[in-house]
Amino acid sequence: MPIYKCPKCGRQAELPEGKYYCKVCGPSAVMVEIIRKTEAPTTHEEKLEVANEIIQILRRKGYKAKLAGSVARGTDTPYSDVDILVNAPAEKYHDLMTDKDIVKCLRKHPDVVVDFILI
Repeated sequence: MPIYKCPKCGRQAELPEGKYYCKVCGPSAVMVEIIRKTEAPTTHEEKLEVANEIIQILRRKGYKAKLAGSVARGTDTPYSDVDILVNAPAEKYHDLMTDKDIVKCLRKHPDVVVDFILI
């Protein structure tokens, strides 16, 4: 049975195949299907390969993107995630989470973290 995730609040649910909306966020938040973490890349080389492919996809679409975090430093473990910094306007975050090329490469929908700097 697939696992679905709300793109707004991150709530996850294991449900039969179908189209669902988040019980917390309401009908405006359509749940997206994700893949179980066991299918994620685990070796440093696999993570680099996926990260480089995603960065190329993002650059072709006009975004500035670069590898960051433990994979960039070479200190990742099999349980580490892949961090990619993307310079994008806030209204594009949902587009990044549902981009077909990125989802196909990752075999899941990415987690997008919004970071604001207050001055």
